[in-house]
Amino acid sequence: MTNKCPKCGGKLNPLYLKQNCPHCGVNLVYYNAEERLERDAEKAEAEWAALSRWLVRLKGATIQGPLPIIRLIWAFVPLVLLALLPLFQTQLAFPFVDEGVKSVNGITAVMRIFSTNFTALGALGEIEVLSAVPMQTYLYIGCLLLAAVFAALLILSVAFSYTKHGELRNILFALGALVTTVAAAYLYVSVYTSSGLIGLNIASCRIGIGVWLTVAALAVYAVLNIVMMVRRRKADTGNRAETE
Repeated sequence: MTNKCPKCGGKLNPLYLKQNCPHCGVNLVYYNAEERLERDAEKAEAEWAALSRWLVRLKGATIQGPLPIIRLIWAFVPLVLLALLPLFQTQLAFPFVDEGVKSVNGITAVMRIFSTNFTALGALGEIEVLSAVPMQTYLYIGCLLLAAVFAALLILSVAFSYTKHGELRNILFALGALVTTVAAAYLYVSVYTSSGLIGLNIASCRIGIGVWLTVAALAVYAVLNIVMMVRRRKADTGNRAETE
């Protein structure tokens, strides 16, 4: 209950729990009940209208037409490729020992980050010819994690493509994932083959097909959003011209 009677305005004790006003006797619970119900109904109707508008925009951005459907499906492709396809092909060869070619996908690469001996990595920096290896390793880790984050953001942001700068945001996320993926790939190759700097050519590494397919998928996703952004701007221009 409020601290005042809604009819006579008489003050009520905050601990007053009875239904009737002690001053005018009006029922505090049911007084103006119809008006309150009407206000609640209007509020619920406005909230439902806002939700309906949001659902219409969401539908238009995701499943209304071939291009939105393709974009929605394609938003998942880069992260899947990055996680599952081989990003690198590595090989270690010692005298009497040859581990053979091994494939490293995104999941394996992230798991190796958590098992990295950072103490030994720091010690490499004390060797003059290997002084750049620790920094390159840290940059590789940062780029790989950023690529994964950007790829995940593509999935989250596609639902908000209906907003004013939705397509532009999607394009920036795709370009961010593309740049960090390529940077991580080249940094990994440089770090993995760094033993060659001291004359020990025991490690070889080349960029795998997963990197190039991920880059291609990100480029396609960016182009899709550019096309849809141009189409929406043309439609907005036509709508403004009709209203004028």
